[in-house]
Amino acid sequence: MKEEVEKRVMTIVSEFLKLEPDEIVPDSDLSKDLRADSLDIVEITFLLEEEYAVDLHDMEWTVYSVITPQIVAEAIRERLAPAVE
Repeated sequence: MKEEVEKRVMTIVSEFLKLEPDEIVPDSDLSKDLRADSLDIVEITFLLEEEYAVDLHDMEWTVYSVITPQIVAEAIRERLAPAVE
Protein backbone atom coordinates (compact mmCIF):
# COMPACT_ATOMS: atom_id res chain seq x y z
CA MET A 1 0.00 0.00 0.00
CA LYS A 2 2.90 2.36 0.76
CA GLU A 3 4.22 2.39 -2.79
CA GLU A 4 0.72 2.58 -4.31
CA VAL A 5 -0.19 5.70 -2.34
CA GLU A 6 3.17 7.31 -3.06
CA LYS A 7 2.87 6.59 -6.80
CA ARG A 8 -0.68 7.97 -6.91
CA VAL A 9 0.38 11.13 -5.05
CA MET A 10 3.19 11.64 -7.56
CA THR A 11 0.78 11.06 -10.46
CA ILE A 12 -1.72 13.60 -9.12
CA VAL A 13 1.05 16.13 -8.50
CA SER A 14 2.53 15.64 -11.98
CA GLU A 15 -0.87 15.94 -13.67
CA PHE A 16 -1.84 19.02 -11.67
CA LEU A 17 1.48 20.79 -12.24
CA LYS A 18 1.62 19.59 -15.86
CA LEU A 19 4.93 17.82 -15.40
CA GLU A 20 6.24 14.61 -16.86
CA PRO A 21 5.98 11.73 -14.35
CA ASP A 22 9.74 11.18 -14.46
CA GLU A 23 10.28 14.75 -13.23
CA ILE A 24 8.97 13.76 -9.79
CA VAL A 25 10.56 11.47 -7.23
CA PRO A 26 9.27 10.71 -3.71
CA ASP A 27 11.55 13.31 -2.14
CA SER A 28 10.91 16.12 -4.65
CA ASP A 29 10.18 19.35 -2.77
CA LEU A 30 6.85 20.58 -4.12
CA SER A 31 7.84 24.22 -3.71
CA LYS A 32 11.55 24.27 -4.51
CA ASP A 33 11.94 21.41 -6.98
CA LEU A 34 8.52 21.42 -8.64
CA ARG A 35 7.76 25.15 -8.33
CA ALA A 36 4.35 24.65 -6.70
CA ASP A 37 3.06 27.76 -4.98
CA SER A 38 0.86 27.78 -1.87
CA LEU A 39 -2.35 27.77 -3.92
CA ASP A 40 -1.10 24.76 -5.91
CA ILE A 41 -0.42 22.92 -2.65
CA VAL A 42 -3.92 23.71 -1.35
CA GLU A 43 -5.49 22.48 -4.60
CA ILE A 44 -3.36 19.32 -4.67
CA THR A 45 -4.34 18.67 -1.06
CA PHE A 46 -8.01 18.99 -2.03
CA LEU A 47 -7.57 16.54 -4.93
CA LEU A 48 -5.89 14.02 -2.62
CA GLU A 49 -8.63 14.39 -0.01
CA GLU A 50 -11.19 13.63 -2.72
CA GLU A 51 -9.16 10.69 -4.05
CA TYR A 52 -8.67 9.01 -0.68
CA ALA A 53 -11.70 10.32 1.26
CA VAL A 54 -9.43 11.61 4.02
CA ASP A 55 -9.15 14.97 5.74
CA LEU A 56 -5.74 16.56 5.35
CA HIS A 57 -6.78 20.02 6.51
CA ASP A 58 -5.40 19.36 9.97
CA MET A 59 -1.97 18.91 8.42
CA GLU A 60 -0.07 22.09 8.99
CA TRP A 61 2.07 21.99 5.88
CA THR A 62 3.69 25.24 7.01
CA VAL A 63 5.49 23.40 9.82
CA TYR A 64 7.36 21.36 7.23
CA SER A 65 10.35 23.08 5.70
CA VAL A 66 9.96 20.63 2.83
CA ILE A 67 6.74 19.12 1.48
CA THR A 68 7.36 16.03 -0.62
CA PRO A 69 5.14 13.36 -2.18
CA GLN A 70 6.64 10.99 0.40
CA ILE A 71 5.50 13.19 3.34
CA VAL A 72 2.04 13.64 1.82
CA ALA A 73 1.69 9.90 1.13
CA GLU A 74 2.65 9.12 4.74
CA ALA A 75 -0.04 11.53 6.00
CA ILE A 76 -2.61 9.80 3.79
CA ARG A 77 -1.54 6.32 4.95
CA GLU A 78 -1.81 7.39 8.59
CA ARG A 79 -5.38 8.53 8.00
CA LEU A 80 -6.29 5.39 6.06
CA ALA A 81 -4.83 3.05 8.70
CA PRO A 82 -7.83 3.27 11.11
CA ALA A 83 -10.16 2.35 8.24
CA VAL A 84 -8.08 -0.74 7.47
CA GLU A 85 -8.05 -2.01 11.06
